[in-house]
Amino acid sequence: MKRLALLSLIALVTIIATGCGGMPKPKIDEVPNAAGTTNVRIAIVASNYDSSWDNEKVKLIVNQEWLNNDGAPVQSEVVGEKAYNGPQANSRGKLQLKDIRGNQTRDVNLGIELKSGTDPLNQNVSSSSRFRWGMGSMAETDLLILAAVSRTGNNSYNIDACYAVDLSNGRMEQLLPRNK
Repeated sequence: MKRLALLSLIALVTIIATGCGGMPKPKIDEVPNAAGTTNVRIAIVASNYDSSWDNEKVKLIVNQEWLNNDGAPVQSEVVGEKAYNGPQANSRGKLQLKDIRGNQTRDVNLGIELKSGTDPLNQNVSSSSRFRWGMGSMAETDLLILAAVSRTGNNSYNIDACYAVDLSNGRMEQLLPRNK
């Protein structure tokens, strides 16, 4: 019995020491950006979640906007739309790195809205913000836009904070609240 226990112990130690060296290591390739774009994923986290969030269909919508010379939006494109109770960061959108005239730029205009309501055709806009974002070096990477959301009342929600995360190195930049 001692020999069997000793032999089992030696086999276990050998397996642990050598590990699973024969198993292939995963190879994860970065999805290349199309010329003049940045790939974006969107995710939402809740700071005071309860089960009513699922019934109220809370969702975050990120738009890229192009402004005329007077600062009024003349064109808008949905970068991504993410429901709280749906899969998070499961699809890619893209930001166009161009201004209204089609010139290359690293400054983009974003519109972020938080909607909720049981009727998808008549939802309440609980929180929204429109701002210009100078992306800097983040324009050359895959990004995650992560919003922290809280419930402030019946069918009313607030974007507490929103961050852009560079997925290649984990560097974060705060998008909301904006510094004045």
